[in-house]
Amino acid sequence: MSYLDQIARSVSRYQAADRAALSDFQREYFGPASRHLDEEFRHWLFERNPNRGGEGPSLWLCKRDGIVVGQQASIPVVLQVGETEHRAAWLIDWMIRREWRLKGVAAVLATAVAENNEIVLGLGVDDAAYNAVRRAGWSDVGNLSELMRPLDPRALARGRRSSHWLARLTPRLLASGSARIIGRVAGSMTGLSMTRMAAFDERADHVWASARRDYPILVKRDLQTLHWRFDDGPYRHLYRRYCFTRRGQAVGYAVLRLEQVNGNMIGRVVDYLVVRRFLAPALALIIAELARTGAAAAVFAQRLDGCETLLRRLGCLRTRSSHRCVFKLMDPASPLANALAQPRHWFVTPGDSDLDHMLAAEASVRPSASSTAAIRRPP
Repeated sequence: MSYLDQIARSVSRYQAADRAALSDFQREYFGPASRHLDEEFRHWLFERNPNRGGEGPSLWLCKRDGIVVGQQASIPVVLQVGETEHRAAWLIDWMIRREWRLKGVAAVLATAVAENNEIVLGLGVDDAAYNAVRRAGWSDVGNLSELMRPLDPRALARGRRSSHWLARLTPRLLASGSARIIGRVAGSMTGLSMTRMAAFDERADHVWASARRDYPILVKRDLQTLHWRFDDGPYRHLYRRYCFTRRGQAVGYAVLRLEQVNGNMIGRVVDYLVVRRFLAPALALIIAELARTGAAAAVFAQRLDGCETLLRRLGCLRTRSSHRCVFKLMDPASPLANALAQPRHWFVTPGDSDLDHMLAAEASVRPSASSTAAIRRPP
């Protein structure tokens, strides 16, 4: 038996009997106050996910002599590609004991996740991890683009240099008006309205059925998934949920979050899905709503072909291109390969995987239970 075969035999799915050994490992490598030690968080992430398979928790351990030397977790999702749905998972919380790094443990853990999914996904991948997954045959979808719409005088002053092209790219009335005027005009011209919800309801399924064909590749956003992610999740108390309606019919939703950045309140757009022909007015209404909250700026981040142009026309400034999105199709001969290889087909937001949890943690926002972390430096 080869060395790698021996390591592979040491990898197994987490079971209740592993709790003590795993807690020791997580306490040492994530810290005694870590979310990983929070039993409520663990139950939410691994037991309540509606996309969880019947095989058990989406957490794999590598143990040597009864000691956990590495872990790899994932978030099971359904990925829609065209008209078909496929079993997929976002890789998260990849950690190996220092003395076991570069000894094949990371590879066999990743393989264990891959064997249970058609497609494996990664979001928020740093440089070192990116180099590792690319060597392992992963494909690059591209970065999420981040844009900011200044909303208060100081923020606008910082973006003053953009005013010359802003006047060219937007209608005169919108360019000279405030964010609230932009929202009113967009709503009145299209009949679109934006109302806040306490939680997601059956309208989410209607939105999914109406909008999903407008986006060639995206994670399924039905009521079950949205309820789990935003109403039942660790940051549920921080999220503001909204429904877009037109003529009494739900045509979209948005999830927003407010956070303090450098002394200013910033409105972050965590997730949204809108029937594509109403995307531009929906984005305008989001900006207007965040202006009403008193936010200094609205921040958008997404991987969506053509969206950056719409946001620029609404007065947004490009801040950075960040948060890589990568994937690996486990059967390279699959007919899915050509579709997945087209970056323009993908729609990804910070609400996918656990990227928004990481962003909230960076902003020193504490969750009600805990949060996950995106793929970090490779073991």
